[in-house]
Amino acid sequence: MRHEFLEILRNLNIKIENDGIAVINKDNCTFKIDLRSGEITVIKVDNLNQRAKLCIEAKSEGWNNSGLTQHEVSIISKILAITTNNIPTDLCKQIKYFLKTGYGGPNIFPITNPDETYRTSKRYMHNLRILFNI
Repeated sequence: MRHEFLEILRNLNIKIENDGIAVINKDNCTFKIDLRSGEITVIKVDNLNQRAKLCIEAKSEGWNNSGLTQHEVSIISKILAITTNNIPTDLCKQIKYFLKTGYGGPNIFPITNPDETYRTSKRYMHNLRILFNI
């Protein structure tokens, strides 16, 4: 990871684990953002086995004058949305529903196997959408 990118995250007081994972603790859950891939995992505080991949995608490209790549801008945007409680309302409802019930939604994919990747869980949701015509 580039020094400039990490420096911006440090200036935002974002905790970064040694393996390149940004950690954001909230009252009832922890968000972990992989700084390489941009994948977001949400983990319920009182049940560490209840976790899911969260899909947040930008509707448009951001800009910057600091030399950050588009991918880095996207990751910073996700982190800021989480830290400032600026997650879209429909996604916020899905997260709350997941934390309460353990079930996913259109943008949240429960992880039942710790080795499960975002790609396999996204494929699962894609197949459900086809099956139920969503």
